[in-house]
Amino acid sequence: MNKETILAITEVESHPLKHPKGYEIHCDGYKITTDKQTVLVLIENDQLHCERWGYICTNDDTKEFVGANLLSINLTDIALSNTNLPAADWNNNMEIQFVNLHTDRGLLQLAVYNAHNGYYGHSIYVQSIQLNHESLL
Repeated sequence: MNKETILAITEVESHPLKHPKGYEIHCDGYKITTDKQTVLVLIENDQLHCERWGYICTNDDTKEFVGANLLSINLTDIALSNTNLPAADWNNNMEIQFVNLHTDRGLLQLAVYNAHNGYYGHSIYVQSIQLNHESLL
């Protein structure tokens, strides 16, 4: 088994990201740097109209996971249905999604919330060298 060690976990604000359609968007979230890849867990922070766009948070102390071995990443919805990345048919009509990073020190969970008025969803992105996923919350 190839070990993958987490070197740093940092919060990012207004991180530029190239949308698949070619234009640039900005996102907030977390950047997890390992010795093999960079994992981004982001939510689009561009306001479309009068809505609030949401946020990413964790109840875990991210400092406790620096130095841990990253074992896997999966997505969990509020019904506790798990999907390993990449997820081709993940439900795109959710207002909350959990990104679980399984480590040898336990579970680091990032909760992604969209706080919208029912009309304007915002995309979340889970990206790394090996994994890419987009959902609309």
